[in-house]
Amino acid sequence: MGHIEFIRKAAGRISDAFVERAWRRLGIAPERIGYDVGFGPLTRARAKAHRALTRRIHIAFVEAPPFGRSLGPFMTFWVNERSRDCTASLNERIEEADALWVFDQDPIPKAGLEAIERTLARKKPGAVVVNPPAAYNLYHESEGFRRMASAGVRAPRFEFGASDVGRTEVVYKMESRQTAPKFKAPYRGPVEGYRPFEFFDVRDPDGLCRRYRLFWILGAAWPWSILVSLHWNATDKNLFRLEYDWTPRPDEIDGVRRISEALGMGFFSVDCLRPPAGGPPIFTDVNIYTNVFLRRELNRRPRDFGRWHIFDTRARFGLKEPLGRSPWDLFDEGMCALTGR
Repeated sequence: MGHIEFIRKAAGRISDAFVERAWRRLGIAPERIGYDVGFGPLTRARAKAHRALTRRIHIAFVEAPPFGRSLGPFMTFWVNERSRDCTASLNERIEEADALWVFDQDPIPKAGLEAIERTLARKKPGAVVVNPPAAYNLYHESEGFRRMASAGVRAPRFEFGASDVGRTEVVYKMESRQTAPKFKAPYRGPVEGYRPFEFFDVRDPDGLCRRYRLFWILGAAWPWSILVSLHWNATDKNLFRLEYDWTPRPDEIDGVRRISEALGMGFFSVDCLRPPAGGPPIFTDVNIYTNVFLRRELNRRPRDFGRWHIFDTRARFGLKEPLGRSPWDLFDEGMCALTGR
């Protein structure tokens, strides 16, 4: 299955690259072509035009070296394409930026954080920092969970004792990795390379598990999707379907706000669970370096090409926004408020 998945992804990239190079001859409307990871001619022309944009706020996304292995180019591209008030660069225009936004795969190692700190030291007076280094790795540390607990956020228990052995169901998750391997088992004490977290059985009466993902966008909560799965570990790999028509409850919005305040993060996504028997939501994951695109088959219409930002999904599919606001509007309003513009 791994080989089939690799071939499928490679074929998709080749198809997108071909279309970018032949879109005029093929008569494909440019608006049906998104971002090309191979940086084809249309993507390259758009990125070049972005450099001439003048808007009221400039954001410099900052990542640690080595560069060019990240979501940074994708995020920079779509901010320039979609924002009304902001332009963006990646590891450039540091001294003139109104906001510097740390945007790199977490957890960032010590040497990377030090390099980012040196970059941030070059910012102009009054420039703000989104997701500063002090906050960046907190979710990977026990301190982050303690802060959330102190803020009244319900998260899985991560400390266990002798009374839990053989009795408490936990999920062992590999440490210091994104999309980390995990397995469910009765607590059996420390497992090298893994951290245990309390397991919650949130299977609904229909036998399906649902993971609710929300974004915190610079001061506002935005509901993204419900990942529905037959598996207890509701992830993209175990996807049954995605649902977009839902509205977060007030306690879910309040929980995301509390996480932002407790961890000092301005932009992130969270995964939460709704206990079938009722009660407050359970926040199981905080993603400061959140994925902003989906697999091609999930996030583009027939005859679309390239990659698209998930902020555009509902608009492109003709779906209404549950809160009546575009996430790009929330992005602009949040950035204007943050920078005092």
